[in-house]
Amino acid sequence: MYRTGTSKAVICLELAATSIKLPLDKEYDVKLSVLNKKPYQSTLKSHLGLGDLAVQFGCMDTIKVATQILERYEVSLPAAQQKDVDLSKPLFTTAALNSACKCLKIKVDRKLLASSGAKKGILTGCREYFVLSMKDSEECAAQDYEEWKRRILENALKANA
Repeated sequence: MYRTGTSKAVICLELAATSIKLPLDKEYDVKLSVLNKKPYQSTLKSHLGLGDLAVQFGCMDTIKVATQILERYEVSLPAAQQKDVDLSKPLFTTAALNSACKCLKIKVDRKLLASSGAKKGILTGCREYFVLSMKDSEECAAQDYEEWKRRILENALKANA
């Protein structure tokens, strides 16, 4: 996706305005950015961090657990993958925050999942993996690994059938 200096500046302005709750015309922002709507929104989402999402969806109490989830996930990766994975991407931050909400039994708007831009199946698998990674945590209880593995494999077989 091609981003210009102008588009980056407009996205920074939107993030700043949103963080201090200033009203803005999002359609006009897209026009100013010289990007089409979809690439603009995708770029905007990629700049939202864990804390931003937690504030946006009213689940600030989950930030610590979500951060632990991401840290455990990173440590579980082979060293070569640790260098290449970007845990600040919307898929990871959204799945970690949603997993933390699930672990802590905090209800969160379903729009959180949609905010990642990922397909539902990918996000669900990622979220379930994160929940399992917190199994030993005092703050969360999760399903047993074999049950999770069985369900994922069953779903994969159904999808391929």
